[in-house]
Amino acid sequence: LSGWQSEPDHGLYDAMNKGISRATGEIVAILNSDDIWMPNTLGRVAEAFSCNPDAGMVSGSIEVWEDLPGGANVVLRSSLLHLHKGMTVQHPATFVRRNVYERVGLFDTRYRIGADYDFVLRCLKANIPWIILSDILVRMRAGGKGGSTFSRDDWRIRRSYKLSSPVTEIVTCVTGFVRHVVRQFMVRVFGKKILSTFRGHLWKKRIYR
Repeated sequence: LSGWQSEPDHGLYDAMNKGISRATGEIVAILNSDDIWMPNTLGRVAEAFSCNPDAGMVSGSIEVWEDLPGGANVVLRSSLLHLHKGMTVQHPATFVRRNVYERVGLFDTRYRIGADYDFVLRCLKANIPWIILSDILVRMRAGGKGGSTFSRDDWRIRRSYKLSSPVTEIVTCVTGFVRHVVRQFMVRVFGKKILSTFRGHLWKKRIYR
């Protein structure tokens, strides 16, 4: 650890932007609280960049674990093929060359939760060479920010990039709202344990191979 900074910021992505701006290495990674690199992560990523010197980004899979009895462990894989549906790149398992940020910019802090999705789409638009690994690079605990805010940001971003039709957006928004309401109802009535029982099934619908 060569340095650290603790001060008020204007949200999650403002804090990330500060970290990226302070970073001095060639490759930038963002490791959030409750995220853990696997033992072979740094070596595997270094190998991928070394074998593909033109690559600007490397992404892998994440394993999500539930800190509850009977909690589900689910592997979510990164994919560039389904980004019209939402954020299908696992941001915690993504490593970025510094010059990519210099080329496409930092995270857009107008988005409270979905700025990583916007960043990924900007990188694709700029034709940044990207390596997708099947390896699990990060373990992360279930939970954190998301929910309805993510759905709103997701919708705004897809609309700004014209990734889907208005009808599709309406269906997506309604579906996301219903999921949010059902999730909150289950937690309120049955508690978090029952939610974790179904979480694995729900997540598997979001796994892209």
